[in-house]
Amino acid sequence: MKLKKTLSLLIVCAVALSFITACGGDDKPPNGGNGTNGNNGTDNSGRYDPGENPRDLGGLDVAHGIWWPPDTGANTTFGEALRQYREDIQSAHNFTYEQRQVSNYGQMQAVIANDILTNKALSTYVIDTGRFMPLFNMGLLYPVSDVFDFKEKQWNRSLMDAATFDGKVYGFMAGDNPWDKGCMFFNKKVLEEAGIDPDLPYDLQKNNEWTWDALRDICRQVTTNTDYYGFATFSKETLTAAAISNGAMYVGREDNGRFYNASGSNEFLEAAEFLREFVTSGWKHPKPEGSDWNWYVQTFNEGNTAFRVCEEAYKSDLQNVSFDWGMVLFPRGPRMDKLTFGDRSNIWVVPATFDAETVEKIMFAHTLWTSDVPGYDGDEDWKLGARPAYRDTRAVDETLELFRDPSRGHILLHPFIVGLDTGAIADNIWEAEATAQELIEQGRNRWAALIRRMNGEACPECGKTGNDCKCCEVCNKEDCICCEDCNRAPDNCICEVD
Repeated sequence: MKLKKTLSLLIVCAVALSFITACGGDDKPPNGGNGTNGNNGTDNSGRYDPGENPRDLGGLDVAHGIWWPPDTGANTTFGEALRQYREDIQSAHNFTYEQRQVSNYGQMQAVIANDILTNKALSTYVIDTGRFMPLFNMGLLYPVSDVFDFKEKQWNRSLMDAATFDGKVYGFMAGDNPWDKGCMFFNKKVLEEAGIDPDLPYDLQKNNEWTWDALRDICRQVTTNTDYYGFATFSKETLTAAAISNGAMYVGREDNGRFYNASGSNEFLEAAEFLREFVTSGWKHPKPEGSDWNWYVQTFNEGNTAFRVCEEAYKSDLQNVSFDWGMVLFPRGPRMDKLTFGDRSNIWVVPATFDAETVEKIMFAHTLWTSDVPGYDGDEDWKLGARPAYRDTRAVDETLELFRDPSRGHILLHPFIVGLDTGAIADNIWEAEATAQELIEQGRNRWAALIRRMNGEACPECGKTGNDCKCCEVCNKEDCICCEDCNRAPDNCICEVD
């Protein structure tokens, strides 16, 4: 069946200095790190000292392929310092750097594959985690760790671990942006009307008392004392957040790199049943009859619920709402002793067609481009750019601080399994008569086939791997996992995704 992914929104947000090098697009934020106030810059802000005998890259042209309009930078003190720094590094090391919009989000995978196969590849590209594996399995990506050691602080270690195969790093990203990290927004006015301290979620989070039971209590009070509901949200994001908060994931990965279906764990089942309770107890806002799939956005923005579960990037929906709001992590489940969150980041990749010397030069240029700007590299500087995007300081000083703790974040692995639709469970746990365990069992065979292909494992029916396996192609089986357009299995399908 045709692989699909629905684009949700265009996000425009100001972000922290430490996040300036992260990437986004139509359903992910643009590279917007230039939004800092820049009030703490020094007299030499932005000026780069190359030292004696700076390395000469020989006029190297570095083009970074993205799917959103390039960021021209904010007209702030920091924006000017950033532009000055980047002019200096290009001049000192004799190279040019350009962000180039080469596609929209849906076509990015096909464009990258075509560019590489026709020898028109740019230096690097940004790809969504859900589009990474087909390019990797086609052998189109360079094992960057063969020539580069990623020793600098800006490289995202968790993401590189997820994109490491047979000990080699094929995907990377600079920075640790908050945009794709799971969280909860809350309406302070609704809490007040329910007789609840509007900062209670913050206080509970600060004291590590923000638990499933605490969320139950607040939602119970809201629905009992007001005409509002506990929350309205997107099913997939909610179950993902609940699972992570209880130490579970849809897909796991063994030490040898092999993906496996992790949705049958007790921790996962507990999370699913926990969410079903919000329906049976009347705490979840019901979907209005005839409404669009994203009805919950307007419902929360109109002030009808206390909470919305989503990713941090969706704060862009809240810039003009009439109420004050805050942001916390999803509360921790009974299997966890601290708050955690799921992280779905973009991946940067280098085409396999370049030689080792060129790849090493490209990575040297990327390292310079994504390094801290002189004068804006203090421990607290990142907060200056983050605060304007929120209604209170605690979202930055407390919640974003938690995002910066690598021990709390978990890179989501199910996007790597192309064609795996978490909605089969997440969309149905609210209303289906079947239990969460029965829903998981219903899709086990299909998920097994998808994961097997991504692992490069042989089909148990024919003994062949990947696209050599013809067992499900053009067969009209209900569980066929091949693309309708090209009849290829997901690991080799490069068709445009809706």
